[in-house]
Amino acid sequence: MPELKKIVQRWFEMERPKMGTQNLTDSWSDFVHAWGRVKTPLSVCVITAAWQHVQSGDMPPEVDQYDRAEVKRLVALCWHLGRNGEFYLSMNKAADLLNVKPMMVCRWLKMLQADEVLVLVKPGTRHMAAHYRWTATHKQQSQHEKGCIE
Repeated sequence: MPELKKIVQRWFEMERPKMGTQNLTDSWSDFVHAWGRVKTPLSVCVITAAWQHVQSGDMPPEVDQYDRAEVKRLVALCWHLGRNGEFYLSMNKAADLLNVKPMMVCRWLKMLQADEVLVLVKPGTRHMAAHYRWTATHKQQSQHEKGCIE
């Protein structure tokens, strides 16, 4: 961590006028705390990776409850995003991926909550995506995890 501390020190000196934390010790402490909680490298776009799995046909059995392809893909997207716990999902981003209007995604996400596929952990705002948790009972490995999809 000594190399990281040097980077944080340089960053702190450059950004100090814009920061709420005005001492290096607190900033370094905040960084160390956050660093241990990182789940995905910044270079990896989680939603893009999840969407690639969806596009490859890697779907959970829960998709069979629905008769619309876009909803099946939304369910699969949520499943891939929720594999490691809770996840954020922007209605606008999901709408872009599914090629539908954001209000349709909003209605489908509410439907998935009613069907106990998802739980809304924290509602979204104009500037922050909603926070969800996958709650469907599906525990089996996906085709991808079984090695069926290359």
